[in-house]
Amino acid sequence: MLFGLFLTLGVAVLSIALRSFQNSYSQRAGALGILVASFLAIYFITGNWVLGLAAAVSWLLLPWLEILTRIRALRLPKEKQLRPKTPPSYDTFSRDLPERTA
Repeated sequence: MLFGLFLTLGVAVLSIALRSFQNSYSQRAGALGILVASFLAIYFITGNWVLGLAAAVSWLLLPWLEILTRIRALRLPKEKQLRPKTPPSYDTFSRDLPERTA
């Protein structure tokens, strides 16, 4: 029991430490360690490796949950009313035009 607790805590602390580095490889290793720590936590609690694997995979499904819940709040208007606006005059761009096209 204590072995599982200390192993899980060790992997979680190591993962958080790896995520704090500025190196992208260590940050990826930290993210993988968080998946391993969640697997170990559920595995040692339940004793079932399938539930541990499901807990680790559930981290990968969290972005989909956010997309599905936020898409309803971001409804676009059915009709967009554009305000009439006059185009800029030629004098605005005439002084910079030779420099930009050369």
